[in-house]
Amino acid sequence: MAQQKPDSRLANKERWLAVLRIFAGLFFLNAGIPKLNSEFVGGMAATLKGFADGSWEWYRDFLLNTALPHATSLGYLVSLGEVAIGAALLLGLFTGLASIAGASMTINYYLATSHMGPASEGINLYATVVFIILLATQAGRVWGLDYYLARKWRGWILW
Repeated sequence: MAQQKPDSRLANKERWLAVLRIFAGLFFLNAGIPKLNSEFVGGMAATLKGFADGSWEWYRDFLLNTALPHATSLGYLVSLGEVAIGAALLLGLFTGLASIAGASMTINYYLATSHMGPASEGINLYATVVFIILLATQAGRVWGLDYYLARKWRGWILW
């Protein structure tokens, strides 16, 4: 019986993971860059109050008692965090660290917006799974700068 050749479209699975990483990076850059303004940061308090209205009780308490008093700082953290995560994923630089930060952000987005309907719930769960896949597969090592870091410091999950 002749050995079957692998489908050439699937032969380089790592490349498809790199495409997923690059897309996720562009997605986060596209989400973060427009938030780099005072309007977004200044509106964070109202946004948090709106998220709290339908959230689970324990998360509502977190939003109102922990996040809301620091709304301005959180606004900067969200916008700069999304840009930093997007840039890191696009470059394939510290992909593991960016994936952990991205998963943390999207889990919080899910907790804050899941009461708003299946679209808000779905996109955030989907993004969280993408970040977990990028972390687990070390996707920055193909078409990314993590390749060079991994050659110098082997065994680190952060790249």
